[in-house]
Amino acid sequence: MNPRRLHPNDLEAIDALLPADWPPYRKTFERYFDTSCCQTWGFFDGELVSMGTLIGFGNSACLAQIITAASRQRQGWGTRMVEFLIAEAQRQGTATLSLVATEQGFPLYQKAGFREDGGYGFWSRLEPAPAQPAFAEVVPWSPEDSQGIVELDFVVSGERREPYLGRDLPSAWVVKGAGYFLPSLGEGLVVASTPEAGTALLHKRLDGATKAVVPIENPWAGAVLTSRGFAEHRRARRMIWGPPLGRKPQWCWSRIGGNLG
Repeated sequence: MNPRRLHPNDLEAIDALLPADWPPYRKTFERYFDTSCCQTWGFFDGELVSMGTLIGFGNSACLAQIITAASRQRQGWGTRMVEFLIAEAQRQGTATLSLVATEQGFPLYQKAGFREDGGYGFWSRLEPAPAQPAFAEVVPWSPEDSQGIVELDFVVSGERREPYLGRDLPSAWVVKGAGYFLPSLGEGLVVASTPEAGTALLHKRLDGATKAVVPIENPWAGAVLTSRGFAEHRRARRMIWGPPLGRKPQWCWSRIGGNLG
């Protein structure tokens, strides 16, 4: 039995696989179906029993939302999906794969050849963080900022992610030449090459927020989060398959999401 590509008519079936402890993801899948670098696949056995998404950037790709129906777990469907996505990525010429592993999924990915490559700290507070006065150096995006954002994202992620984030560039707030915040992209991506720029942009990201997820390699973000009343409550592993990407996670101050790190 082979999986097939999923499409917008499968959204209700996709919703039915949502794990109880995950936030709603309908908008994420609608974006996948409207973005050429994203492919979502599913195994069917009378109904959708397992799915996974491959987000490709040429030489690298992310594996995302690998989920098996609760009633069909421990029957090998997750393993088959991971093996298929690895093979499909290789068929497309991809050398490096990455993902963020749940505790349940970690042994499966490890068995498939993934290894740990850093991780994320999950921070939260009970009430939305009160807004603070904006830093003067944080200004709205202008078209001349786009190339600098794309290049800085490549330095930090090690991937050419413009096909996925390009539509969100006009929403950006920037510190010229040093960093950016994309509020419309996932959880609100913040990237900065200096502690000063990162601090200013992360403060803006936290206005009105109750949650944030930051790479554990970032040595400065924790102090900003603590100052705004956030506390770290858990961590998750990032994993990689294939050659390293040469990324700089210490320059990431807020991730896109579990689908892209």
